[in-house]
Amino acid sequence: MLGSLITSLVGPAKPGQVAKSLKAQYDPKATREFKLWGPYSLPGKNATHAGPGFSNGIKLDPSSDVLNGWISPPCTDCTVLKAVANLAYKNGTQADVGTGVYTHHIIISQVGRPQLIPPIFPVSCNSSLSGAKPSTAPKQAGGSMAGHGHRKRQDFTSSVFVGGGGSAGSGSAFAAPNSDIKTGAYIGKYDAFQFSSEIVNYNPKEKEIYLSLDYEFLPGKTPGLMNVGMGALSVEGCAGPTAGFMPPADKPIKYTGSEYIITENGYFVNWMPHLHDGGEKINIFLNGKDVCETKAVYGSDSGSEAVVGGSKWETISSYIPCEKAIAFKKGDKLKMTADYDLTKHRLRPDSAHSDMGAEGMALANFIWAKAV
Repeated sequence: MLGSLITSLVGPAKPGQVAKSLKAQYDPKATREFKLWGPYSLPGKNATHAGPGFSNGIKLDPSSDVLNGWISPPCTDCTVLKAVANLAYKNGTQADVGTGVYTHHIIISQVGRPQLIPPIFPVSCNSSLSGAKPSTAPKQAGGSMAGHGHRKRQDFTSSVFVGGGGSAGSGSAFAAPNSDIKTGAYIGKYDAFQFSSEIVNYNPKEKEIYLSLDYEFLPGKTPGLMNVGMGALSVEGCAGPTAGFMPPADKPIKYTGSEYIITENGYFVNWMPHLHDGGEKINIFLNGKDVCETKAVYGSDSGSEAVVGGSKWETISSYIPCEKAIAFKKGDKLKMTADYDLTKHRLRPDSAHSDMGAEGMALANFIWAKAV
């Protein structure tokens, strides 16, 4: 079958181990587990790093490294309600900036479930961000990212299972809590999984890293299940979903993205932002009405802060998502805004030059269900 074919071509998938069981959040009948895959070797800060590009996974930072490979499915013949990927150590504790590790993004792909094309299309392209002056306009990073949006409208035999990043983790809910809208990500008996992650190690020594996944699932395929897909809005969709920008250092700023037309009937069931440090919130507007707000949370008791170049750096540790079913129809108009304030939060320092800040980014990742 599919798994056997992949094994014959690239070798066996790395098996996962359940580290602990957790209390279900989305359905009392569901099973929730925390699983680890690994180990993977993360080179030290002073190692030779490959240049930015897309040949071995998405790599945007000259000081980062890419970890990737095939992994065993989290479960089989099951309907996943929520999944959040992160990086951890062998004992299950999170690898974050408190221990010198910054995660730019994690993408897990599922082979066997067709990609549901995002139901959005840009109306027009602005030459620069609304609210941005030349010094704060986006710079091109080029290309399309599986976890950061889908610009080419084509069908795939595989789909993005989770995609996003930062210390807040990668992933979101495939179902809205306390909703009659039955949605979820179904994993078949023979589906295969692959992951890729871009990571910056601020430590001089190599580290042993594990991929972690906190996921909740029901056995089998839920009756009446609506298929879900993933997409993303960039605050400047025409500059590409990997576009970065430099917010002003002396004042807050609000960026307004391009307008999109919705091309299907369905529901948004979850919105989760992907911001860089300095980002505060993202708002989603449907036909001019503010329907969703997602916020960044900085610092945590687990240690999502560090001292780099003699200055305190507190990174985004989590997000407050928008978790509700929002109906939409073909022809509706969609856009987003993003708020940055570098007077409150500094940009992530470059690992090789601690006085240099990395660029800002503003994406709104969404899970949607196609109406049947």
